[in-house]
Amino acid sequence: MKGPSVDSGLKILRRTLRSRSPKRTSIGYSQGSKGQLPQGITPNPRYKTMNKNLLQFNMSPSHQAQAYLGIDWASQKHDWCLRGADGKILGHGVIDNSPQVITALINACLRTIGSHGKLNVGLESSNNPIARQLRENESIVFFVIHPGTFATYRETKRKSKAKDDTSDAALISDYLRRHGDELTPCIEHESPLNLLCRYRRKEVDNRTASENILTADLKQVFPEVLEIFDDIAHPGLQALLLAFPTMQEAKAAGMPAIIAAIGKHCRKATFDKLETALSQAQPFFTNKRIIAVIRCNILAQVAKIQAANQIIETLEDEAHALAIKSKKYSILDTLPAAGKVFCPRLIAIFDALPDGVDPETVLILNGIAPVTISSGNFRTVKMRHSGKGFSCQTLFEYAAMTKLHCGWAAEIFQKHKKRFGTAARKVAEKWVRIICAMLKTNTPYNEEAWLASRKLQPT
Repeated sequence: MKGPSVDSGLKILRRTLRSRSPKRTSIGYSQGSKGQLPQGITPNPRYKTMNKNLLQFNMSPSHQAQAYLGIDWASQKHDWCLRGADGKILGHGVIDNSPQVITALINACLRTIGSHGKLNVGLESSNNPIARQLRENESIVFFVIHPGTFATYRETKRKSKAKDDTSDAALISDYLRRHGDELTPCIEHESPLNLLCRYRRKEVDNRTASENILTADLKQVFPEVLEIFDDIAHPGLQALLLAFPTMQEAKAAGMPAIIAAIGKHCRKATFDKLETALSQAQPFFTNKRIIAVIRCNILAQVAKIQAANQIIETLEDEAHALAIKSKKYSILDTLPAAGKVFCPRLIAIFDALPDGVDPETVLILNGIAPVTISSGNFRTVKMRHSGKGFSCQTLFEYAAMTKLHCGWAAEIFQKHKKRFGTAARKVAEKWVRIICAMLKTNTPYNEEAWLASRKLQPT
């Protein structure tokens, strides 16, 4: 007689374990439960500090529509795909990069779904002319999908990692149909003040790149000036390099010619140091061809730095003129180290938020508030990757600047001197809370009152 097979034995074992194991209660939350646990379920006192917002999942209004249009943007042509509410593709194709053609496409899609239909349009990027054009169209609802999110979604749908513009447009429309409730419609344009501040900051980065290239070249042919002038952007050094880009030229010209070239930018002590350095200077190499190439690049980088300085000054004046018109200017201008640089950037951040917004929302939206990663006994705190990058950069840079003007900020940086990012985040968080309180009470910054409130708070 044959015994029971392996398969039948496994089935019997599963039934036995299933009958002896305790029944598990599935806990679900609906919008009407208001975060309350079902009857018979007692909460663990260890987790009494759970964020109540975690119990309110997906409370935003639905963005369901009759059709979803996905556009894969490019510089010369754009692939598009129109998908119905049931997931079927209603049309797809390629259009030219022209505002008239894009308007015609939107109108054709609206005619397809009817006059009372709702059309959702998705795009992978927001910093392009199509996104700005779609924001102005009131007959559609425009969404921006994060490139990283869409790349992950593409990998889940394309196991082979195949990619082309046509399939990307179809995937954008599919993502918009399936996960549109998780996205926020893009309604408002980027403010002109924020755009000016972005352009200015980008020009500062370009100037910094030119200064680094110039420093590397001077270390080869004129290292003496780097020891005499602390700042590479010193006007005296710029004038000296325009007149004598290399050490050999400056040494051959003599001190009278050098004083005539940079006399109005430097003091006598600088001339004495320069004269002593030139008298003892020796070149690293004498290859005239290499020196000629480096000399040409030095002149080009100095010209780029001077042009960048003029552009930065012009953008600062334009941004300051726009910032003065804001109602928040009289309050935020009282902040230490605000000035013409940071005051417009801070105004651009808080002008985009509703009045009376709480500090926690500001910290989350701008990427200052950290996130907690926990699993079992493991728990760590990491930097928040979501949020507005330029706004987060503004708050971090302003926090770093205030350590030179505020004693309490300097104390925090000194306490975390080996972890600059942690110190900057802590100071930025405090400045956000201070600014929100200032705007709520319509009062200027008072450091004494702030220090007094810190003493009253429990440690």
